[in-house]
Amino acid sequence: MTTGTAPVHTIAPPIWRRGLIATAVAAVANAVVFRIGNAAGADMTVVMAGTTASVTLVTVLTTTVLPLVLASIPTWLLARRNRRLRTVLAWAGLAVAIATIPVPVLFAPQPATGWTLATMHLIAGLVWLGSMTIGTRRRV
Repeated sequence: MTTGTAPVHTIAPPIWRRGLIATAVAAVANAVVFRIGNAAGADMTVVMAGTTASVTLVTVLTTTVLPLVLASIPTWLLARRNRRLRTVLAWAGLAVAIATIPVPVLFAPQPATGWTLATMHLIAGLVWLGSMTIGTRRRV
């Protein structure tokens, strides 16, 4: 009788499914942040080019879902040929999210709104990074 253990392999979802999972998780998390921001008194308006625009839940969901779905497509296509590229694109996504944090902070007349929207950028970037890098190491 042997007492050895069988090799354990990490089985992660395919990249396209990871993208959909990241999109769903980020959308729900950003919707929660939106509600918390509203409850905390953020007026959820931004001023760009002299025009005031209200940020609604639909706006939040659209601006969360669209970029993550659009990022998933090239990631899925490119990472099929080069597995390391998935990790590079995951970190690039987080870098873009961090680089765009100043936009809502600068264009929101109310600091609570700016930081609420900036938090949403960070959530989307971290969820993207996590979804694309989890399970990249194999254990044997």
